[in-house]
Amino acid sequence: RIEAPVLVFAASEDSAVEGLVEKTEPLADGERVRLVVIEGADHFFRDLYSEDVADGIAEALGRL
Repeated sequence: RIEAPVLVFAASEDSAVEGLVEKTEPLADGERVRLVVIEGADHFFRDLYSEDVADGIAEALGRL
């Protein structure tokens, strides 16, 4: 029901929010709802994974 673009980041090694990728994939149409999975990251996107998140945000903003 949300009309604004939605960007969801999921960490492949997240043990705090299990199943986020599987729950979000059916909703992610690539346009209104985008899912970005950061491979190797844990729940806090530490170290270089935060740069992957920043790149995902910059790409999403570039599409607007």
